[in-house]
Amino acid sequence: MLTSLCKLTSNLKKFWTTRSYSKLYKHNSHNTDILDSLPLYTFNNTVYWYESPESCVDRRSQRKQHHPLLGARLWTRQKNPTWAIIIDINLPNFAYLLDHRIQGNIFFPASGFIEVALAAVGQLLLLSSTATSVAFENVQFLQPCVLNKDEPIEIHTQIQMPFRQFFIYSRRYPSTKDVSRKSGISATDILKDYTDEEELHSYSLKEWTLH
Repeated sequence: MLTSLCKLTSNLKKFWTTRSYSKLYKHNSHNTDILDSLPLYTFNNTVYWYESPESCVDRRSQRKQHHPLLGARLWTRQKNPTWAIIIDINLPNFAYLLDHRIQGNIFFPASGFIEVALAAVGQLLLLSSTATSVAFENVQFLQPCVLNKDEPIEIHTQIQMPFRQFFIYSRRYPSTKDVSRKSGISATDILKDYTDEEELHSYSLKEWTLH
């Protein structure tokens, strides 16, 4: 092996010129072509881009500036006007929520729920009427929204039309569980049986909290 390597390095020019691919390279004062008579590859330049109307609306609508607590409106796959936001109190733009502590626990303030509802109604009024004021009646706070430094929370705000009622839901946002499933496509680590309506209903109730 060493003998062959020595022969190769000792007469590298001769080795190169005896190979057919050396003919592809021609470089002198009269010819600067690197590739000589090499047939062109027939590339297909057709642009393939498929995107559903729903995906297009979602993607383009995210570019606009959103309310810092209400978040972005979900323009597709929603029967009623719905907004969603993911709150991570470790981020600078949500750091002020750390000051709302009660007995050591961090809560999403009740005034924040009112602000979220006002922002949602305000966006709808801009589109549907010229009203300058909003009145809320029979506002109920059913469950507190506890914020955790170790886990972001996803908040959905929904306005039911034409009754003009608003509902605010939240759930823990599993940032890692949504990426890969340890049980593969079966996802049996979430639920054992996906055909049992009662089990699915129970999971749905545990997943979301109505505030």
